[in-house]
Amino acid sequence: MSRLFAACLMFFAVAEAGLAQGVTLPDVTRVVLDNGTVLLLHEKRDVPLVGAQVVIRGGATTDPEGRSGLSSLFAGMLERGAGERSAADFAEAIDAVGGSLSTSAGLSR
Repeated sequence: MSRLFAACLMFFAVAEAGLAQGVTLPDVTRVVLDNGTVLLLHEKRDVPLVGAQVVIRGGATTDPEGRSGLSSLFAGMLERGAGERSAADFAEAIDAVGGSLSTSAGLSR
C-alpha cells in the first residue's frame, strides 16, 4: 500500500471521526480566477494575521525526460530574489512584516 494511499485513508478516518463527534469544519470560499488559478479562502477576523500558501501543480513527476531535478531547481530559485531584489532584500522585506518563505518540490501536486 503506498504511503499516499495510507495517508488519505488516515485523513478520511480522522475527519469522519471528528465529524461524528460534532467537529465543525471552517467555511471556505472557492474562487476560480480567469487564468484558472483556484483560490481557497477562509476568513477569521478575530485573529490579526494573514496566512497564504501557494501550491503549484507539478513536481518531480512532471520533470521533462532527461531533466530530473528541474522542479527542485525552480523551487529553490524562488528564494533567491526576483527582479531588482536580491535574496537578502527579498528575505528582509518578508521578515519586516513578520512573514516567512519556504519552498519545496515533491513528487507531484
